Amino acid sequence: MHSYVGYMKRDPGIGEEPIDIEDLVNIGRREEACPYFISREVHKVVDILFAPYNYLIDRGNRKSLTVEWHNSVLIFDEAHNLESICADASSFDLPYGLLSVCTSEAKKCIDIAIVRKEVEKSNEKIMNPNNYAILRGLLLKLEKHITEIPIESKELGFTRPGPYIYELLADLNITDETATMLIDTIEGAVELLQDGKVLYLRVL
Repeated sequence: MHSYVGYMKRDPGIGEEPIDIEDLVNIGRREEACPYFISREVHKVVDILFAPYNYLIDRGNRKSLTVEWHNSVLIFDEAHNLESICADASSFDLPYGLLSVCTSEAKKCIDIAIVRKEVEKSNEKIMNPNNYAILRGLLLKLEKHITEIPIESKELGFTRPGPYIYELLADLNITDETATMLIDTIEGAVELLQDGKVLYLRVL
């Protein structure tokens, strides 16, 4: 489809009247422009923006919108649902199997970093295998913690007040002071694994 930029120039007044998803689809078909990117541009200049709860409550979704929320007024319809929506947005699932995969991936990062550091003679932080060894050790410790949690019954599970998660993370040395470093290491691992796949494909 053609670039949405041309359409935006031809019709700078778009957004002056309310438009919904169907309108955007029709515009896209008629003008051969991507409705998604049109909406991304239009929402920067409109006065009123309608969105599902999760687009506002969930941090990831909120950032993806690239909307300037400063000095904005937020109106929540059916606000009695807000509490459960917030609870869902701040919750996550961490299956034991996924944790095991993460541990294996951390080991791959160690191996890749060792090889690349030797071959490329690089002192980049991303090439430091010690960072991924620490990450792997942390994941193994988390696995151990989870297996040691006493589950009295499958029906009741294991429930603790909110602050418990901070106690658990602190025992793994994950605190406000160390969180940024840990996130940097995880982001480095993602990049290293992706680069490793590309390198592997090239070798093949």
